[in-house]
Amino acid sequence: MSDPAPKGETVAARLVALRDHDEEMRRHLLKAGRLFEGYCPEMEQVHLENAAELEKIIAEFGYPSVSKVGSEAADAAWLVIQHAISRPEFMRRMLKILQKLPAGEIDPRNLARLEDRIRMYEGLPQRYGTQFDWDDDGKLSPVLHDPVAEVDRRRRELGMESLAEATEHFRKNQEFTPDPAFLERHRQGYREWLIRTGWRHRATDGTLK
Repeated sequence: MSDPAPKGETVAARLVALRDHDEEMRRHLLKAGRLFEGYCPEMEQVHLENAAELEKIIAEFGYPSVSKVGSEAADAAWLVIQHAISRPEFMRRMLKILQKLPAGEIDPRNLARLEDRIRMYEGLPQRYGTQFDWDDDGKLSPVLHDPVAEVDRRRRELGMESLAEATEHFRKNQEFTPDPAFLERHRQGYREWLIRTGWRHRATDGTLK
């Protein structure tokens, strides 16, 4: 006889624990001054382990939506997906699952953030302008996105602040401002990471596609 499926309360606790472990590692790396030196192996390991655990939960329980585990745990499940950046196909597969959930089963703003993150790594313009990186002056700015009017219209539909207001917020809370040498290392490392993980490929002329 097979084991019974886990209960929603048990799954919720597992998901919140995954989120807390992620946040604990981030705080540790920030305190150690290592958070911004590329994608830290320790952080990546947490993200990979959390993604694997979420896959187990889905296999046992189905996708942990709001009605099954509550909004906090559902947000935690989304965070695991959002941070599984070394696994492109997993993120794409999860996006398709989330897009098919009935209204109210996931925060639509989280769905927008996941779609934007995938598009960013694929080299496509964001639809909601939720993903930021350092610009040439070391200030956090939204990466490539659709025309601002379209982005702001979509953001308003989700109850989000304007892109300009979001940019102001990101910059006000910016934890680190890189110098030009750091920026160059960051961008080169990011390009190599995109290729290594399979998000992008190097064309014959050296550009990414």
